[in-house]
Amino acid sequence: MSLMGLVAAATTDTTRTVDTTQVSGDPHLVAWLDTACLEYSQDAGESWGGTSEISWRSIRPVPGSESLHAEFLVRNGCEQPATLQAYAGAWNVTDGASATWRVELGEDPGEMATLTGPSTPEDYGVLLNEVPAPTGKEIPVKLLLGIPWEETQQGVSIRPGWSLRLEEAATAPEAPTVSAVDPEAPTTGDVVTISGLAEAGSTVEVTVDGEIRCTTTATEEGTFSCEVGEMAGGTHSVSATATNDQGTSEPAAEVEVTVEDAGTGWGSLDDLLDWGPLGSLTGSLTGDSGSSGSSGDGGSGSADGAEFGSADGAEFGSATGSMSESSLGETGSTSFIEGAIGGGTVISGPAPAPGA
Repeated sequence: MSLMGLVAAATTDTTRTVDTTQVSGDPHLVAWLDTACLEYSQDAGESWGGTSEISWRSIRPVPGSESLHAEFLVRNGCEQPATLQAYAGAWNVTDGASATWRVELGEDPGEMATLTGPSTPEDYGVLLNEVPAPTGKEIPVKLLLGIPWEETQQGVSIRPGWSLRLEEAATAPEAPTVSAVDPEAPTTGDVVTISGLAEAGSTVEVTVDGEIRCTTTATEEGTFSCEVGEMAGGTHSVSATATNDQGTSEPAAEVEVTVEDAGTGWGSLDDLLDWGPLGSLTGSLTGDSGSSGSSGDGGSGSADGAEFGSADGAEFGSATGSMSESSLGETGSTSFIEGAIGGGTVISGPAPAPGA
């Protein structure tokens, strides 16, 4: 379509002139990449089509101001996320004169470009604005033309050129991979480091049992390493996510990390002494409060009660037990332990014969 040539009054800093500024010819609007993906609407999204949907306005640019050349909606009709880019395309301005181009995309005002003419193919493609264009998102577009305040040439003719295109956008990263735990067999008190693979430059968050424990940036080689600190004893689920400008990945496949309890002190009597049933002890025990005795099994020997972890022969640990009847001989005496070892009483005396 053609725009009628219009006469505008132009005021400069020091003189007052009449400038026959003309906007004429067919605006040059191009959609690059997959043209079918870029859809246009002139009726607030009721119907969609190609560039023929656009209604161009007759405008009267005035030096020092802008005029709205066209206003419409665009959307990305394809499944691939993209970036909507707006350019000054092929244009023609009276030789020696200049004009301004600007494109508003949604709430982004864009940058104003001052162009002279006539343009050459080498000039085409001056980027004016760009915004993300997810699938189906409706983006308001305003195309604005103007004349710089300092322009004094009369009879300026402007043949505008606009270019819109969808450029394939980067997507959210793929899920990272947790590949190493250091140390391999951690115990309580160890500072644990998680390593793996993620999209280069992405922000990686490592979680333990669903809680974010550390954040780092993947290297150019696509690796990451992150200290999650100490972990309590038991089995834990470790995962990670990666984030870039387009979004956040799915979580990495969970890796189970088992942390052993380092423990303190002796632990249990069974672990350290492995005595077995108390009724099988033979020989005599001596100590500050221990006493001698023998079992009917006929064995003999001696031990110093202090060797069993206490200054008192009566205190051997935390286990409980008593002398079983089956270990007693027909005659003789024995020392047996009544109640809890570690707080019980050592009693000496004759042992009754079996069955008594």
